[in-house]
Amino acid sequence: MKKRWLILLLLLVLVPVMGYAKESVLIDMTVDIDEEGWYLYTRDNLTDKEKADELKELGVDVSSLRNIMNKNDIYLDALKLSNSNDDMVEMFVVIKPIDASKNLHTYSDEEIDKQIEDIKERVKSAEVVIKKINGYKFLYSEYYDDSHNMNIVEYYTVINGNSYRFFMQKVNAFTKTEIEQINSYAKTVKFNLDEKYEKTTGKTILKDALIKGVIGAVVACIIGGIGAAVSKNKKTTPAPTSPEVNQVPNITETTQEPENKE
Repeated sequence: MKKRWLILLLLLVLVPVMGYAKESVLIDMTVDIDEEGWYLYTRDNLTDKEKADELKELGVDVSSLRNIMNKNDIYLDALKLSNSNDDMVEMFVVIKPIDASKNLHTYSDEEIDKQIEDIKERVKSAEVVIKKINGYKFLYSEYYDDSHNMNIVEYYTVINGNSYRFFMQKVNAFTKTEIEQINSYAKTVKFNLDEKYEKTTGKTILKDALIKGVIGAVVACIIGGIGAAVSKNKKTTPAPTSPEVNQVPNITETTQEPENKE
């Protein structure tokens, strides 16, 4: 069963929908995640009794997790347990304001490509590429954060004056299935666009703060999320049964146009 998790930036007005999801007004991003096998938390589900009980089972205090999410600009924190802490997979959506005058997809591939070498050097990654999903552009990278000994697979974009990091981290190397899983989730991402950031003229990417924000953001894992709390508690309960993930082909450009705010 899939749940649609709505990532919120502004005032939340929550309305239960069919008992499975929560719908909010003023939404910027949506992503569909198959929750089976994941302990998944957003800023607005931490008060749910079911989620509070889960966190208690994991030995994690609700208020502590909320503080961590607020401090680190985390809007989604999901954990897939394993018998070994080094094989646990943690997934995040991190949203931060950025001084960018345009959305990333309004820049040409050529403009973005000129900056990719700088990003590769910054994250010590051989692969930083543009991926086009549902009319949006993401910078996709696979790299190793040697400061915290974490492997990272990340999607990064800039929408409506905010940077979005959607990524997974793991101590051990990712399996092919795990990478295919985040790719499949990324295919479901949609944004509600603000017209004022849809300009195709104006500042060039070099003069905008956008790329500076990219290089400053795509550099590190998150230390202190639910995974760190579980590791600290030495939780070694076997992972929940997880359905076999079908192989997902490489994400290719779609022809669907972004959805604009009315």
